[in-house]
Amino acid sequence: MADEEELRQIYAAAVARGAVNTAFTADEEPPYDTLALLTWAKVEMPELWHSARALDVNENNALATRAASNAAATVLCLAHGALTAHGRDVDYRTTAWIDRALVQAEAELHAETAPGDDAPPVARKQVRAAVRALANATWAAASTTTADPILIPEQVAEGLGHLLVIYAIARAAGGS
Repeated sequence: MADEEELRQIYAAAVARGAVNTAFTADEEPPYDTLALLTWAKVEMPELWHSARALDVNENNALATRAASNAAATVLCLAHGALTAHGRDVDYRTTAWIDRALVQAEAELHAETAPGDDAPPVARKQVRAAVRALANATWAAASTTTADPILIPEQVAEGLGHLLVIYAIARAAGGS
């Protein structure tokens, strides 16, 4: 599977592709705050779930792979924007959190390609994990009592890692 440098390129491609659907680019400041972007990402999750299901059922279907890569790119772009907005508002660099997502995605991809007959459907498993992470980040962003300021970037980075796995799998299957 992909190494970290290749995943960095895939990540950049996913953000750029998602920007087409979200009307802002990775190079500009997100026009919304962290909570708004995480909420928007959650709204896009049902489409990601359905396309991930189609990808799991028939990875050779061009429509399924395109739909999965497009949906994953959209949610990934929104989560990336949320991380960028939070970094801007709290004053930290997001590079380390993106690096963490890349390392996580690399490990997940290697684990998913390991032999095993009883493995659950990969894309849906990754969507579930991304939903949990982004839900935790959304809760933290909405909470006025969150004591841990690291919880938001930590959970967003985890979600980004899972979303990158979905995008990379769909892209490798022909969903460019």
